[in-house]
Amino acid sequence: MKTRFLGVGSILLVMAAMLIGGYAIFRASLLWGFVFVAASLAGFGAAIFLFCSRCPCQECCPHVILGWLASKLTDKEPRAYRLSELLAMAIPLSGALILPLFWLWQNWLLLAIYGVLMATALVMILRGVCPGCKNTNCPIRNSIVTIVE
Repeated sequence: MKTRFLGVGSILLVMAAMLIGGYAIFRASLLWGFVFVAASLAGFGAAIFLFCSRCPCQECCPHVILGWLASKLTDKEPRAYRLSELLAMAIPLSGALILPLFWLWQNWLLLAIYGVLMATALVMILRGVCPGCKNTNCPIRNSIVTIVE
């Protein structure tokens, strides 16, 4: 139950931060706002299709919605992740998380809120979700479990 609370909570915090980033971008530029939306959708889709789809824990996913979407939208067998899959997921996802920073620098309050939300989500995932996750193929989980143990 604790990992589900942290998993869902972390996703909600990331979504709130992304909304703040999108707000900052759209205020300055409609074109870049749509680029941000496209990058966010690409990153989210890549995470589901390239990462969550290979996870053996879709039915008990702490993030709930990601596991559910992966189980409904894909039918891939769980296995170890390839470097190409990890990069194809990490690049658009990183872009979506980093892109708002250019516009957020212009508003320190929004930048601080964005940073606090993202940092809190990261801590929730790394300290609360990853150690309880059963996906032994995940390179992040394996690194965290090794550090925690």
